[in-house]
Amino acid sequence: MTTDKHEQYIKKVWVFAILFSLVGFLLSPLAFAVSANIPPQQINPKQFPMEPDLVPYFLWTGGNVGATSTAYHFFTTVKNMGMTAAGLSKTRLRVDLRSNGSWEFEAVKNTGALIPGGAEGELWAFAITLPNSATPYVSTFEICVDALTSIFESHERNNCRLKTF
Repeated sequence: MTTDKHEQYIKKVWVFAILFSLVGFLLSPLAFAVSANIPPQQINPKQFPMEPDLVPYFLWTGGNVGATSTAYHFFTTVKNMGMTAAGLSKTRLRVDLRSNGSWEFEAVKNTGALIPGGAEGELWAFAITLPNSATPYVSTFEICVDALTSIFESHERNNCRLKTF
């Protein structure tokens, strides 16, 4: 092949590869529906949003449960479940020692930008003095991602999760 024909061939291959990738991206919801045995007429475009969708994917707490004063650790994985990147945001932790809505502790962490499917861990550590009480009680913590709603998301109602400890 001459150099001109070789360059034309390379250009055609690139155009084909780009078009094939674009068609694959656009048809991926249909492919998912077929693999999940969902009839094509039941595909809801909102199931495949084109915006970011930050969620508290995993929650964990640890500490010396039962002690009157101890260091507690709270952890979450912030995950972008959407189809586009999410910019910088804030993730908030609140702790309610008696699960009565009083939220005795609150702290905010910066969360970095996340690509689609990307995740970032956030960890807080507190020395908490638990209230003295003859009656048992349950404590609750809540973690909210995108706490300041600075990211336009496909689902704004899945940003917070509660867990007892």
